[in-house]
Amino acid sequence: MQDINASVSRLMIYRNFIDDPLIHRLLSVQYAKETYFSCREKNIDTKASEMNLLALYSEFYYALSEEQNAFSPDWGEYILNLCRKDDNLFARRCAYRTDTPASASANRIEDDFEHAVKEELACILKIANTSSDAYLSCISDFVACPAWNNRTTTDMDADQLFQYLLDFHTTNSFGLFAMHRFFKYLDGEWTPVRHPDPILPEMLFEYDYELSLVRENTLRLVQQRLGENVLLFGARGTGKSSSIKAMVNAYHAEGLRLIEVDKDGIAHLPSLLEKLSGLAAYNLSFIIFLDDLVLQENDAQFRILKTVLEGGVNTRPPHVAIYATSNRRHMIAEKHDNDMYENDAREEKLSLSDRFGVTIRFASPNQKTFLSIVYGLLDKHALQYDAEEIAEKALAWAMRENGRSPRTARQFVDYYRSLSPNT
Repeated sequence: MQDINASVSRLMIYRNFIDDPLIHRLLSVQYAKETYFSCREKNIDTKASEMNLLALYSEFYYALSEEQNAFSPDWGEYILNLCRKDDNLFARRCAYRTDTPASASANRIEDDFEHAVKEELACILKIANTSSDAYLSCISDFVACPAWNNRTTTDMDADQLFQYLLDFHTTNSFGLFAMHRFFKYLDGEWTPVRHPDPILPEMLFEYDYELSLVRENTLRLVQQRLGENVLLFGARGTGKSSSIKAMVNAYHAEGLRLIEVDKDGIAHLPSLLEKLSGLAAYNLSFIIFLDDLVLQENDAQFRILKTVLEGGVNTRPPHVAIYATSNRRHMIAEKHDNDMYENDAREEKLSLSDRFGVTIRFASPNQKTFLSIVYGLLDKHALQYDAEEIAEKALAWAMRENGRSPRTARQFVDYYRSLSPNT
């Protein structure tokens, strides 16, 4: 007990572990075990202490099983996952950019710091390799309880764990950015999207030119070569948002992350840019995603977005770009109350859209292109089909639903897949 408690208490670099609820639960189990043995040594009836130990053990085991969705959970894997997602000085040091002399120098881990990290990792391995046997021996005569395992960390030492985490953070970055690709910006904080759209570029058909423009600019952003702000406009369902999300899924290993901001969040764009500017030293690049954007000319958001796009007081950092989608070229709701001001209104609309460095139009597909998308999706899922029969059904589906678009094609193929006995 004292070893595990001391291991938790001495953590400084991995200080966040102290606040982890499951570690707290494990310590409660250990305290209950100490109480049980103290009662036994003093010849005090142990039934109450044994019941308390059983209850705390069950709560810990249940919480760990729920976390890992497994009946035989791996406590070592849980602790290793805490290491992966922790935001600390070591993780950030590993995640520095290495493409400039200054960042390469900052990335060097000094011997004394490496020694301190390894000392803490040795303590963490003690926690990770805490066995359930020590507790089950106290309550096994009372009731049968399942055991957890420690397979992931049993054969690790501090040197191996250090090297594993160094490689992991060098590749995946630190904290939430190491574990997630997509975020929403809410109330001044980025919240990870737990189950993002897994769309990939190769799953998008017949928009190769448009996709190539998005890709070329995104690669410039990832490489910090002056990637532009991008406006993707056109008919609904043509793949504007999917193209952006596909870029993030394709280039997340290069440090690309997406932060979605809704219309109400536009007011917080300056503060978000300020926060992201502070991450310029790390191997991260960010798309600020404004989806399905429609503004009123007198909206405060309209003025703020214009200021942000043209730079305002603060220059946009080279690792950040705004990608917006809209059904309208100019993103402004049509309104003509007074013909006298129509020209001024038109100029105002242009003043916003012209601030995007790259503008890409996604047109609705004609019938031939629509069917080509359908066939491509069917082939992607390795489904057998008769082309003429599918064409008739897909066109009827499009007429009945939302017209011809890549989204309608995907919806039809999903329906067709649901009828196949092999899916």
